[in-house]
Amino acid sequence: MENSQILFVILVYIQLFIGVIGIIGNLILIDVFLRPSLRRLSYSFYAIIKACVDNILLLNVFRFWLMAIFAIDLTNDNIFLCKLTDYLLAVTCSTTQMLSLLISIDRIATVIYTNRFPALKKRWVQVSLVFLALVYSFLVIIMEPINSKIVEIPYKNKTWLICQMTDEVDEITSWLVAGAIIGLPTLINTVLNVRLLVFIVLSRNKVNRATRNTIRRDRKFTIVSIVSNSIGLASKSVSGIL
Repeated sequence: MENSQILFVILVYIQLFIGVIGIIGNLILIDVFLRPSLRRLSYSFYAIIKACVDNILLLNVFRFWLMAIFAIDLTNDNIFLCKLTDYLLAVTCSTTQMLSLLISIDRIATVIYTNRFPALKKRWVQVSLVFLALVYSFLVIIMEPINSKIVEIPYKNKTWLICQMTDEVDEITSWLVAGAIIGLPTLINTVLNVRLLVFIVLSRNKVNRATRNTIRRDRKFTIVSIVSNSIGLASKSVSGIL
């Protein structure tokens, strides 16, 4: 086996390891936020759904592992799977980005604009916002399943079946993924989290001890949110979305 092949296999297993750790971490997060003391928090609903969607996204590492190690990819043999698999990968990627954004908006409304937007904490409003996030995610990249097809590619005296889109649609889809699915939500999310963090740091000396404890918790949450956005981009790279 050549050095390049050895390196490729190592990277595949690193990818698999990161994916498994991510799935386990999300399962722990779900268990934590299902506790009664945390379930009452307004953002716990979003966090639980986001962890579930993240796990669906990370399950793709097993698909890539089968493709890389065993050359098994059912999407190249079935036109339905060809259209569905990569589309759902993009949809879950977009949904997890939008859920991160909803969590940040919830924290901004709770910490900075306290009691000004009580409707955002109502469960039916939260369910409606998650539904809108799903609709956006399904529609923003709808061209992908419509234009995906199985094509024959000759390579090394063999004919390989590959699931792909036309070059023009592929380029448009790449820009949509980079902008509407990854770039814009991540940018807005980061700006909101930085705004929240600055507010918390500047106001920590102007409140009583009870409020300071709440602010300390929110500051930790905000820092974790900013870091998780970066980790989220890494997980999407691991899952093959970038």
